[in-house]
Amino acid sequence: MAAESSGFFNAEYDGVSNVWDRVYTANQFADYFSRFISNGVYGGVLSELKVYQYTDEEATMQLRITPGMAYINGYWYCLEDTKYITVATASAISQRIDMIVVRYDINNRKITIEYVPNASKPVRNDEFYDLMICKITVQPNVTVIQGSDIEDTRLNKSVCGIVTGLIEQVDTTNLYNQLSNYLQEFKHNEEVDWEQWYTNEKQEMGEWFATNEEIFTNWSIASKKAYEDWFNSLRYILDGDVAGHLQNEIDEIVEKEFKRLYELDSTTIKFFKDGLGNTTQIVKENSEGVVTSGFVLDDMGNTVEIITTIVPSTGVWKYIKTMIFTDDDIVTSYEKEAK
Repeated sequence: MAAESSGFFNAEYDGVSNVWDRVYTANQFADYFSRFISNGVYGGVLSELKVYQYTDEEATMQLRITPGMAYINGYWYCLEDTKYITVATASAISQRIDMIVVRYDINNRKITIEYVPNASKPVRNDEFYDLMICKITVQPNVTVIQGSDIEDTRLNKSVCGIVTGLIEQVDTTNLYNQLSNYLQEFKHNEEVDWEQWYTNEKQEMGEWFATNEEIFTNWSIASKKAYEDWFNSLRYILDGDVAGHLQNEIDEIVEKEFKRLYELDSTTIKFFKDGLGNTTQIVKENSEGVVTSGFVLDDMGNTVEIITTIVPSTGVWKYIKTMIFTDDDIVTSYEKEAK
């Protein structure tokens, strides 16, 4: 005999057997709703269940998830307040891909948001059904998760999707792919622009160096000769220890100027980017001091202003150079401030 079922109907109470004649389970309700509410993140507001970089500088490996709702196989999930998740410590040698999912735990009868390290595909079997809301790229040795490390996968129907109405779910996979390709192209173009700017700056510095190298070399030779003449005039009236000490000081000065001329001093260069992957700041530091270049971008991501602050390791002054880019020319200004 073929099995049949139907519902939902009002139950009637049988006073003789003390039971209701129509009893329905949660699974039956979920199966019913799954017929016309598709799986995915609720799409009334595009910021629902979106994963962001955490802004607190003291918790740089943390992420925050905005409130929102999701549906999985007829069961609903609601995050009422912002949820915080800490990404596992980065590997010392290799890149890692993690993910954050809305997970329907079938056996334990619950839906929760879970952070899953070393995984890039949602789990869907007899125990779990996942909606992957983001993918995280954890670079080696990092202590900060940048906005560019977080890939929003909510629009990708194959791993999540957006529920926008009854009966059908909007297939946002093509939109997701278009946005992803656009962001990759934008990032590539910005990197090309930066490389072109850096190449031009390097070429200008090379030309300046070539122009001034002979002047500096002559000055260095003359300075060294002046030191040596001065030292020779004193060496016969000073004892050996004092004379040796002065010679060491001379050698140290000559070596310092030589290193500065040929850029042999150990230098650290750090790049800082915003959530879109744009370079916003470059910090160059060595024993001579710290040079910080900040880039001001317009709404199109073009550089409109560069502010360079030079803080020597000695002295009481710092120096600020401002370059403003217009359609016709470049305006440069300079000022000096106390540290």
